[in-house]
Parts: sequence; C-alpha cells; structure tokens
Amino acid sequence: MFDKSSIAQRLATKRVLLFSPRSQSRNAFISTLLTEYGDQLIYTRLSDGIEDWEGLAQHLVDDLSNLLDGFKSSAAKSIAKGPEKAGSALAKDIQSYFTDSARSKLHYLLLIDELDRVEQDEDFVTYIRAIIDGLPENLKIGFNARRLTLEAFTADVQDDDVLVVGTENRVNDIVFEKQEGEVKPQLEIYAFGAGHVLVNGRPIESWDGALPRLLFYFFVDRERVTRADIFSTFWPNLNRKEATNVFHVTKRKITECISDCVLDGENYELTRYESGFYVPSDKLVRNYDVGEFESALAEAATAATEEQEAEALNRAIDLYRFPFLMNYDLPWIEERREKLRTMYADALIDMARWHKRRDDYNFALGFYTRALKEMPQREDVYRDTMLMYWKLGRHDDAIAQYELLAEHLNTTVGVSPSRDTAELHKQILADV
Repeated sequence: MFDKSSIAQRLATKRVLLFSPRSQSRNAFISTLLTEYGDQLIYTRLSDGIEDWEGLAQHLVDDLSNLLDGFKSSAAKSIAKGPEKAGSALAKDIQSYFTDSARSKLHYLLLIDELDRVEQDEDFVTYIRAIIDGLPENLKIGFNARRLTLEAFTADVQDDDVLVVGTENRVNDIVFEKQEGEVKPQLEIYAFGAGHVLVNGRPIESWDGALPRLLFYFFVDRERVTRADIFSTFWPNLNRKEATNVFHVTKRKITECISDCVLDGENYELTRYESGFYVPSDKLVRNYDVGEFESALAEAATAATEEQEAEALNRAIDLYRFPFLMNYDLPWIEERREKLRTMYADALIDMARWHKRRDDYNFALGFYTRALKEMPQREDVYRDTMLMYWKLGRHDDAIAQYELLAEHLNTTVGVSPSRDTAELHKQILADV
C-alpha cells in the first residue's frame, strides 16, 4: 500500500532516503517527491554503461554540473586517487554549493535513480560513505534501485538516520531495519513464487545445483529439524553414511552461497546444531516472507479491533504473491504449498466478509472472486459472491455465478447446489 503521508516531513529528521527494492510504488514515490520538493529536488538517473564506482563518480560530477546552475567540481580529478578521496572531493564541492548565503536557508534532496547498474562492492561502499558523511545539513540524499545493498548505509541505519519507503505493508524495513547489539548479515528470503534469496541486499545468483537451494528452504521453513527428518526427505534410499556425506557437502555449499554475498570475508552458516536439532544460526538475521505471512494471520486472529484485523489481513494478502516455491513438485513442498494456499484463501474470505459487514460490496466482491480462484470447491463463497453481485444490481453475473457452481459441483462430486444456494438463486431470478 502506498503511504500518502509527506515524505519530506518524514525525512526532515533523517539524512538518507532509500526506496525499498521490492516496492511496487517507486514511480508514485518519485512523483510525490517532485510535488513536495519542486525545484529543490535534484534528480539524476544512471544510464547504460555505468557499471562501477568510477563510472558513478564521473556521472555525478558531469550531471550535477548540468543540473545545478553555477555548480563546478574538480572531483573528477580525484577519481584516480581512489573512492574515498573522490567521494570526499565531490562532497566538499556539494557542501560549498549548498551552504552559500542564497541556498543555505532552503532544503534540498539529491535523488540518485537506477543505482543497481553499479556493482555495489567495497569500493562503492567507500565512495558512497564519503559522500554521505560530507553532505551539508540542508541536503538529503536518496537512492532508488531494484537491488540495493546494506553495507553502504549500515552506519545510517544504526543511527536511525534512514527513511525507507515502500515497506509500509511489511512488519519492518527488512534489510534496512536497525539491529540491536552486534550488526549481523541480513537474509531476505522469498518463497512465495519461484523463490529467491538476498544477503545484505545481494542476490544469491548460483546455488551450484538444485539440492543446496532446496535444503536451504527446508531449513528456513522449519524452526527445528532433525537429521533424520532431513535424510528421510532428501535421501531416503541412501544408507546413513552416504546420506551424511552428501548432507555435509550440501550444507557447506549453503554456507558458501551465503558467505560469498557478505563483504567481510567471514563464513556464515544458516543453522547451528543444538540438542539434536538444527536451529537458526544466531550469526544471521532472517527475514522470511512465509514466516511474516503466518505471523500476520496469527495477529489478525487475535486482533483487539476490526481495524487491526483488517490491517494484518491486508499485510498477509500482500505478501502472498504466488504459490509457495511454485517451480518444484517435491512432496514436502506440495504439502506446504497447499496449506499456505488454504490460509491465503481464508484470509481473502475474511477480508471479503470484513467489507461485506460495512456494505462495501465492490471491495467484498473483489476478495470473494480472488478466493474462488484458490478454493473453487467452497459453495459458501459462491453464494456470497452471488449475493454481492445481486446487491450491486448485477443480476446476470449473479445468475452466471450460480451456473458455474452448479456445473462445478455436478462435474466434481455429482451433486446439486445446496438448498440455501438454490433459494438465493430463486430470489435473484424473481428480482430480474
């Protein structure tokens, strides 16, 4: 859901603006910034061919010189001296420009778009940090990218100096959430859909085969798992010694995939062994869409008010974008997929009934029709859908819905609609 409250006001006490890479509303946010900042928004977009920090540095010098009347920078000469000196030189020129007497009383935002074109390695981190740390008080800086890594912004996140937009329907700011105590690598795990994993914002591009990837999701989807559970699921036909060897090789590959995405060069295991169970490692922070989905539904079930219930239901529905690990057909995945699909359909039905109680028939109808796609066997949902069409004066659609139900029931179980549904159908026909 797009948060319509003022970005400029929320950013007033922060230094850095980040667009969540998963947000569906990036263009809406940029439009809002144009409205709120007007001429004080300095927008620059990276183009094809800018692939590293040097290219970014040259682009910023050139584009700011074109965008800002009277701005001059010699920072391009510092690129050869390395990322820290180049970033500091540009920040110094920016500081001088925005703190002169005419501009010092105004507030500006520099927005860098399509930052994902640049490799976000250690040199990139050094360059961006030098710029952020040298900016004047009256200039905020924002970054928009389809992929955005954590390390360049860790200091700002930990200092509560970052505003993240686009996470309004998530329980927190995910990878850019402030951590208490030791700062740990952040896992961002998506299992609704084809499945993908990011570590500190970097995607795991290659798992070196399907097995490490599947074992990774098996671990993540369970808080506690025994070695016997793993062996019976993945290697039921191997003896214990053979299964143990394959397991350790596969588990080591998972560690490599995670660790390769962290810039500090350390090794990070997904799990630790404790009292006969593999449990989540305390060296990583997990952000798991399925876990968040289930938590949102639990929150809805115990909500103190209907408004809180609706908020939690909407958050859960927003998280479920596609079926669980949709490209795999292993028994444990199919079982889990069906359970989550049923939970999703129930959430849609609950949300439809929430709107129905408020006579919001159009909204209710939308949720009912989505629920029927997931659970076409639910006659009560067909009946409520018919009722919504009738309330909206769409008699033909209500009748067509009854005919679809009658055909479905006859084809699948060889019965006719129930007395209640048939009676509603009769009332609708009489009202035509």
